[in-house]
Amino acid sequence: MNFFLLVCFCILFTLKMFGQQINQQSTTGPIPSKDVDLIGYISNSKDITVQQIISGVPAYLWHHGCGPTALGMVMGYYDAQGYPLLISGDASSQTTAVDQAIASTEHYNDYASPEDSYPTLLPDKSELPTGDEHVDNSIADYMLTSQSILGNYYGWSWSNDIPTAWQDYIYFEHPTYSGIAWSQMQYYFTFDSVVQNVNQNHPMVFLVDSNGDGYTDHFICAVGYKIEAGINYYGCYDTWDTNIHWYEYRAMSSSYAWGVYNSTMFRISNMAGVNENNINIGVSLNASPNPFSESVSLSTTLVKSDDITIAVYNAMGNLIKVIANKNLTNGIYCFVWDGCNENGAKQPTGLYFIKYKSSTGIATKKVQLVR
Repeated sequence: MNFFLLVCFCILFTLKMFGQQINQQSTTGPIPSKDVDLIGYISNSKDITVQQIISGVPAYLWHHGCGPTALGMVMGYYDAQGYPLLISGDASSQTTAVDQAIASTEHYNDYASPEDSYPTLLPDKSELPTGDEHVDNSIADYMLTSQSILGNYYGWSWSNDIPTAWQDYIYFEHPTYSGIAWSQMQYYFTFDSVVQNVNQNHPMVFLVDSNGDGYTDHFICAVGYKIEAGINYYGCYDTWDTNIHWYEYRAMSSSYAWGVYNSTMFRISNMAGVNENNINIGVSLNASPNPFSESVSLSTTLVKSDDITIAVYNAMGNLIKVIANKNLTNGIYCFVWDGCNENGAKQPTGLYFIKYKSSTGIATKKVQLVR
């Protein structure tokens, strides 16, 4: 084995061992290619062991990208599950408001028009200089869909931008809610994980290879599972029609179509239940600037001597760093988080939660780190 192959093997082995995933793109358009199986598996209903479908997930059609459309279905679902105004009006059908939430007119004008296709990438307003593009206002904006500076042709998106799009769209467009999202490769996201999410009524977004050429190309909204004749299937809305399609749940391969590369899971909560912005009398925590790129100042006022703890958590709920854990007398205090963990490693762009605890109560402040 030559040195180059050995290095490649070591990298792939390391990625596999730690569950990391290589960023991959969706490359399909509003109409599937002729070699795509649009029907999927048709059940004979005789050997079904179990079948479950999440009720109420709206089936949206491709609107300036399969990624924002698939994520839009998840938004539309939670809009009707106690989180209204994620999408204006009635999100159960694909209204003009739904389309604007998925990909706004401004998004199309700045990044998608004129519509380009592989291999001719046309520059758009994502290119330098900055400041000539509109302020992000749709899922496609936060997903960086169609942006030429990232190698995205019209309607294309990258897999790593799905979780951040969910979190950022909620953070900036609906700050009374808090959203987290995370992805796992199919190798680690077992069929049992699919079953668990569906049973808990959590729709997912899968990145798949729709035509079986061994390359990722399409985002779908996964809403169901079933086992028939001992074979595991997932049910999905494919953004090309409004029917539920069934495909065998297995890893992406050039030997068959609709294999899964990775899955993204989503959660949402009401910030009122997290004590955002001084819910408890006597407990206050301010953060400035927010968003921030290098450091954020955290200020609080103590009316009496108290034991306080200030700690940083990421969107997954993992502890990143303890900023303070001490007894302080009454007064005004300021602390600084430098965007690093306990070991001094810089943390990536994303949402973080600063949790402040004293004998009076607990407050949480949501901050946005932008590298």
